[in-house]
Amino acid sequence: MRAAALARPARWLQALLLCALASGCSLLGGVREPEDVTLDFVGATGVERSDLVERVAFLFEGFAQNQRPASVLDDAAFEIEVFFRERGFRDAQVESELVPTPGGKPVARFEVRLGVRTHLVSVAFPGAAPEHAPALDVEFWSDAQAERWYSEARVAGGARTVLRWYRRRGHVQARVGEPEVEFDADGREARVRIPVEPGPAFVLASVDVEVDGGPVAVPDQVMMDVARDRIGKPFDEGVARLVRGRVGALLGEHGYADAQVTETRRELGEGSVRLGYTVKPGPRVRIGAVRFQGPSATRIGFLEDRVALKPGEWYRRSAARESLANLSRSGLFDRVTIDLEADGESSATEATRDVVVDLEEAAAREYYIEPGYGSYEGLRLGVGARQRNLFGSGRTLDFSATVAELAQRADLSLIDPWILGSNATATASIFWNRRQEPSFQRLEQGLSLGARWRLSEEWRVRTAWEYRRSDASQIEVDAPQFIDDVDVSEVSVEPTWDTRDAFENPRQGHQTRAGADVSAAALGSQIEYLRLNLEHSRFVSFGPKTTVAAMARIGWIAPFGDTDEIPIQERYFNGGENSVRSYEESELGPKDVNGEPVGGEASTTFSVELRYLLTKRVQAALFVDAGDVALEHEDVFRFQDVGFGIGLGLRYLLPIGPVRIDGAINPDPEDGESDGVIHVSVGFSF
Repeated sequence: MRAAALARPARWLQALLLCALASGCSLLGGVREPEDVTLDFVGATGVERSDLVERVAFLFEGFAQNQRPASVLDDAAFEIEVFFRERGFRDAQVESELVPTPGGKPVARFEVRLGVRTHLVSVAFPGAAPEHAPALDVEFWSDAQAERWYSEARVAGGARTVLRWYRRRGHVQARVGEPEVEFDADGREARVRIPVEPGPAFVLASVDVEVDGGPVAVPDQVMMDVARDRIGKPFDEGVARLVRGRVGALLGEHGYADAQVTETRRELGEGSVRLGYTVKPGPRVRIGAVRFQGPSATRIGFLEDRVALKPGEWYRRSAARESLANLSRSGLFDRVTIDLEADGESSATEATRDVVVDLEEAAAREYYIEPGYGSYEGLRLGVGARQRNLFGSGRTLDFSATVAELAQRADLSLIDPWILGSNATATASIFWNRRQEPSFQRLEQGLSLGARWRLSEEWRVRTAWEYRRSDASQIEVDAPQFIDDVDVSEVSVEPTWDTRDAFENPRQGHQTRAGADVSAAALGSQIEYLRLNLEHSRFVSFGPKTTVAAMARIGWIAPFGDTDEIPIQERYFNGGENSVRSYEESELGPKDVNGEPVGGEASTTFSVELRYLLTKRVQAALFVDAGDVALEHEDVFRFQDVGFGIGLGLRYLLPIGPVRIDGAINPDPEDGESDGVIHVSVGFSF
């Protein structure tokens, strides 16, 4: 088997160096051992040591200066007991002692006696309607561990969850009795009964709102309509709080900053509830002035543009929230508060009060170093500097550079998160990029202007214009028709639909990206083409440890106008650590007579991974990859010469992304192709 990483021992030395670096980096977001004491857990079997350290480490902060070390040890022993009892060891006991170490840190030793571990094998709900029992079972186990170990806290919490289930469905008089637990003879199995008295179900029939203190600028019918969508729906305490909050928000939106809303009546009839609220509106508040306290480096004009509360207007609660969000989102401040001054001109019905915006500015300048690794590029080191409040304008000047054995890149960007509105960010960049590809060297330099809009929590769109000088040198491909050097001017648009539950290691949701690029002579380009890219990834979790991840990626580029051939540096290649992993970099696809990859005008990649969490930070994966490269764009869906990869992966999860080792075999290699490859890199393949 010819494996890329095995064939180059120097790469393995680099990988080992990276892993050592990663172990140090894990402290950035992982569990930090106490500085003043060594923790020793005796008899603590079946769990990760890091989980125990994480449970008690906070207690040992400043331990050397603590005047009552015995109390710290007792508290830590109690936390460890709770930890094991939550995991089925209901009789777990922990004793602690502090052992001095001559010339070194003392040892906090915890003797753990676990006893029998108990499974919770069944839960019954006597008194519940038969049709309710399946839903109650699901509700009881909703936040349980997959192994379903017994613990008193688990059972008590499950009983409260069952009660909440009934209350949410209008059973306001529901009762849940004390759980009854029966253990088998050796204590390894427990069966629980939770008695239930559901009582009748109630719906919300009506809501009445009365004003105490004179008329307000909110029509009576509008205040009555705040509960329209809840009438006829199941009633619970959450509904009562929701309606009260809506009335208060409605008054706050019309200037009544000090309005008080009180529930004064609740009538329970035959399956229905009638609510009554009394409002004390207070004076209607008009904004006098907006004053800023604290900022020294940020321009007042920038701050005024971020605050939606304006002098002379009626106070609006939504404008106050919007102002707080805008200032917080800027990233320029460690603390933001917005308050109405208590004093001001006032009468029984109206008042004029100033708005005070209190700000604590954050450090505007930062520097960073980011290590990385790729099986092809080798060890990477990224460095950067960022000025986040350039000349007090709220704009960011960002410089970043990445140096690897086979690739180097530098970018200088000016970022304005406000020029196009509160949900858009504009960026102007100049860049330089050089990368040694398997069959040529790529050199790009140019500038780009772009904008990103966040349309909603799930939708965003990016548009850009880019002008670059794209050079290809050291071309080893026997294809003289390729253009070596070319000026490219293109416009692009890329919408993204993202519902993933996490950015680094998603377990649920999907991400769909569709990109379109056009390069034309009318834009000043020497070549003309249309490029389309589509990528869809889906993540589904099965329990707390298992995730199935799938990805499909399609790339397509077609020349038009006076352009007959796409330059090699603009073509698609496949194979490598982030595509079909049974191939070396760019090895999959058309080749010239010498076996050098020539790329193509279309490419497809499909991957499915079964990811399983072995420990808190170690993940294993079983994956299947497939993909191809089509020489002509018309053949994108013909799927000729498809390559496959079947493999296993191991990942060590870090805040900067996982350190990933993937080994894949090629079930049907052609002449000159690898039987299999081992890739070492940082980050998920998708």
